[in-house]
Amino acid sequence: MVETRSGGRRPGGREGTRSHTQTTSSSTNYKEIEKAIGSRPKFDDNVVKQVYSNARKSVNANGETTYECAASREFFTKDQTSIDHIIDWKTHCEDYCQRNNGIFDNGTLDRDIVREGYNDISNLRVVSKSENSSKGDRRISSRRNNVLS
Repeated sequence: MVETRSGGRRPGGREGTRSHTQTTSSSTNYKEIEKAIGSRPKFDDNVVKQVYSNARKSVNANGETTYECAASREFFTKDQTSIDHIIDWKTHCEDYCQRNNGIFDNGTLDRDIVREGYNDISNLRVVSKSENSSKGDRRISSRRNNVLS
């Protein structure tokens, strides 16, 4: 028997549950794309730097660097902005996986390909936090154009 954290014994010699073990698989255990990309990956640090370096910048009266919101064309400090997916990230990641052989024969997704799709620079831009939080899953172009669904 294997000893548990509390000092008790677990029958059958089991080491613990799956939730307590670390997996190193590069594919998801889900059959459905929605489940596979249901939780957001994080942006890679170098992607964040590149997206902000590609954004139009200005310096405000306080000497702070400000970034142009791609939706409103107004300038905001970095802490007032966020990175936005132009095409909602679930749709983009699904398409990205299909284009880049990221779907295995059994229907699971390659997590590395999902992460690449999430961090695809061509689908990212800087927007104000209020613009990003208000759009939901809709695509917002600049104010000169209408909201795209």
